[in-house]
Amino acid sequence: DNANKLTNALFYNSANGTAITGSSFNTDTIISSENNTRISNLQVQATGLASRALQSNNTAITLDNMIFEADNREAGSGGGAIALNWTAFVVRNCLIIQRATVVNANSSIANITGGGDLYSCSFVTTGAAPTYCFNNSTVTSRFTNCALYANDSTKTIATGPTFLTFTTCYSDISGTTGVTQATYANQFVNVVDATRDFRNKSGANILDTGTADTVNSFIDIVGTARPVGAATDVGAWEGFVAAAGSVVPVLMAEYRRRWG
Repeated sequence: DNANKLTNALFYNSANGTAITGSSFNTDTIISSENNTRISNLQVQATGLASRALQSNNTAITLDNMIFEADNREAGSGGGAIALNWTAFVVRNCLIIQRATVVNANSSIANITGGGDLYSCSFVTTGAAPTYCFNNSTVTSRFTNCALYANDSTKTIATGPTFLTFTTCYSDISGTTGVTQATYANQFVNVVDATRDFRNKSGANILDTGTADTVNSFIDIVGTARPVGAATDVGAWEGFVAAAGSVVPVLMAEYRRRWG
């Protein structure tokens, strides 16, 4: 863990920990093809156009405490910051950022054409809004305690046959069972691309509104024990950053976790 993990802005930053980046056109940074793979505590970035931070083509991949960031301007099934193409995946406490400034028609934050479970993840956009948060096919995926923000309330959470289910999720997009609408800018410290910071801020709707889970999201993306406060927060970060920059609630939780 970076010594300043609780006060560092939450986005891809190689100065803050182990990181891998790719800059080639149409070349995903990580392509995973081995079944039963686990990746954790890694930052992954793709800066090349039409490139994703991760493409998973294997069964039973598990992703824990990751940051994925891409500027993918490809439309349709080739788009998104990440692609989960096969079954039995588990994604926990991850931040997925789609940064594209010019997004083509039928673009997404993530392509989820396989089936699996996603717990306490934040899917966000800092550039032009994609058409959908997710492209998905006919395999069921389940989202629990996830933040799903497209930067435009008129967009759609999923395209095509919708085999996605949601439990205590939040989005700027209304009309989906299990998803509560709440304004994007009110949830995170900064949603502007140049100064992005996806820690929760004071007064956010996603604070203390998640479903308790002692198996899949009992810590957050930087290892803080959940919950901080009355209940688990929605999204990858637990606790909040006050308007003046204080992180006292999170620091106290970290103190209790380490020293009781």
